Amino acid sequence: MKKAYFADQLAIEMVNDKWLGNKIKVYLEGISFYLPYLYNDTHEFERVYQKIQQRLQKKTSGNY
Repeated sequence: MKKAYFADQLAIEMVNDKWLGNKIKVYLEGISFYLPYLYNDTHEFERVYQKIQQRLQKKTSGNY
């Protein structure tokens, strides 16, 4: 499980669950939810997580 924090109120987490599937969990201002897509391919799962992480880092650092 990987977790990335971008601010006090925003974080994303990779959740690997053999029963429920691979998901990306988003924490935002005290609530959490899963993105509505299950990732069966581990490489695709990692790539999507990295892309979200990069985009959020750009937004929080002020580089648009």
